[in-house]
Amino acid sequence: MTHSFSVSGTRKILVFALAGVVITVSLAFFIDTILAGMAAIIFGTGILIMAISEDAARNMRPMLSAELSADCSEIVLENTGTAQAERIVARVAGIDTPWELGSLKPDARQSIILPRMYTRLTLVVTYITGTGTEKKRVFKLGESDSETDPFKPFFPLFNWKGKE
Repeated sequence: MTHSFSVSGTRKILVFALAGVVITVSLAFFIDTILAGMAAIIFGTGILIMAISEDAARNMRPMLSAELSADCSEIVLENTGTAQAERIVARVAGIDTPWELGSLKPDARQSIILPRMYTRLTLVVTYITGTGTEKKRVFKLGESDSETDPFKPFFPLFNWKGKE
């Protein structure tokens, strides 16, 4: 009778944290407090890395992004998430036929060639996640009417960027 011993991610983090506390306290009492501080920083960093990795593995999902190419003749669709997107359908406002793209793996790109050049367009993308839920994203692509300045204050004081 064989038993497979598998430790969950949370238990690994707890065991690693307990080992870190034991080693840090041992170093503080028996060797040097500077080494104990260094060990605490190293173990703390390791615990954070393990916690972030566990959270990312637990919450895998696709995330699609779209942008218009430089020559305005194609749309570049990219999966920036951590899971595969299935049954992707892209629709552009003003074009009757949708594009059925199949699936897109994480960090993969796929281009949609447009019938003519567009400076602005609205793209609606629907896809199925790994859990079977359908997601819909709407992208407004192309040049924007207003210039956005991320550093512009909400309440301009002291003549922001000169007088107008």
